[in-house]
Amino acid sequence: MEVLIDRYVDNDDFKVAVSNKNFLFRIPKRTNTSIVISNKTKTGVNGRIMSLLDSYRKLADDWDKDGALAPKDIVISNSYNIVRLLQAIGQKIYHSAPGPYGEIMLDVRDDYNKKSFEIIIYDDKANIVFIPREGIPIQEDFKNSNLKEYLNWLNRTDDE
Repeated sequence: MEVLIDRYVDNDDFKVAVSNKNFLFRIPKRTNTSIVISNKTKTGVNGRIMSLLDSYRKLADDWDKDGALAPKDIVISNSYNIVRLLQAIGQKIYHSAPGPYGEIMLDVRDDYNKKSFEIIIYDDKANIVFIPREGIPIQEDFKNSNLKEYLNWLNRTDDE
């Protein structure tokens, strides 16, 4: 998202003036009368999820005013690893959210929003919850080595 201050100038006409972790300040090459401020964003199919994970680093204990624990760095790091792995194979993550025990949930859905699985990452383990089109959800331990089977289940079009 960009904010234009003063007047319109094409992106190609800018030079970077100042950059920090969250913002990029650019000044037009032709004139010094305008400044554009851009939020740095992650790219790729799961860029929004990576940005959400970054925002979880800012949470403090009791972030929900009901005693929720902030996710530890190891939980965020492990979540990033799973997101990167899914991004590398082109699997979009629908949403991510922190939980009350310091966990992070990754919601992965099929193309039709008819079934999904949630990967729940804790500091010492990860679980996966399969949510079928019909029936009750099934939970088990998440294993990176089983990712192909998880995705096959998710993207299978039959009603099994």
